[in-house]
Amino acid sequence: MICLDSGNEKKEYNNFLKVHSYLSKVNVSIPNIYENDDVNNILILEDFGNLRFDRILKDYPLKKLLECAIRTLIV
Repeated sequence: MICLDSGNEKKEYNNFLKVHSYLSKVNVSIPNIYENDDVNNILILEDFGNLRFDRILKDYPLKKLLECAIRTLIV
């Protein structure tokens, strides 16, 4: 698990939640939010581990992987 403490950054905290909500609705694999404290702007998130996208798919050129990731995010 990961603790994300946004401190006094309420706008950033809310933006994170909005993006998280949107990505989950369009079936993008993102960390689950286990707990949230909206008063203190703290989230407890799922940890995806140490593997990077480019290392998981190491047989593919990095540029093509990143282009695919960007196309997936642009709707």
